[in-house]
Amino acid sequence: MENKQSYDGKIETKNGWPFFDPNPSINFALELLSKAGLSQYALIGKLAMWIHIDDESQHEFTKDVDFAVLLKDASHIEEEASRQGVNYKHLYIGGIAIRDFDGETQINVDFIDRRLDRIDPLYAKAIEEAVEIRGKSLSVVSLEYLIAMKAVSGEEKDDKDLKLLLSLNKANYQKVRDIVENYLGPVTARRLDVFAREAGILPRRGPYID
Repeated sequence: MENKQSYDGKIETKNGWPFFDPNPSINFALELLSKAGLSQYALIGKLAMWIHIDDESQHEFTKDVDFAVLLKDASHIEEEASRQGVNYKHLYIGGIAIRDFDGETQINVDFIDRRLDRIDPLYAKAIEEAVEIRGKSLSVVSLEYLIAMKAVSGEEKDDKDLKLLLSLNKANYQKVRDIVENYLGPVTARRLDVFAREAGILPRRGPYID
């Protein structure tokens, strides 16, 4: 990555677009997790989308790095962050956000357990089925679980991401739907079907049929 986030908090640009180098934050997160004795986690969010989307022109800007972590590990992450003296705050959805500056590098990383609305079992299963990259040092959530995670909030920005991921036509839709129905319920699964019809994955007319 040739440009990095400016230390004054301003975002530099690449080809006229905002640009964020995630590598310092990824490396920091992996080191913190290792020192906390944790090995179960997965990269999620926009960076996971970058990995699953081949067309770099569709890699939308992000200002931080997101990791899914187990609810039972959340306290260990907080303890290690406190031990290192880094600045963090609690996320209302569950987990912590670290925004720290060591004099040279700005660190923006979220460790998300998604305890809000008891969605943490979805995150735990996503971590279990994550795909390894960088050898065994880093895993990324699978495309199917990433789509399911985007179906959680119902917010416009997540719906936009969900539609983009479905439009790739690379995911196993039956698996995605099973995940969503199992962890988020039949109403959310039917809402997913609407997006799948828009993406051309399901017929425009008629109910979803296995």
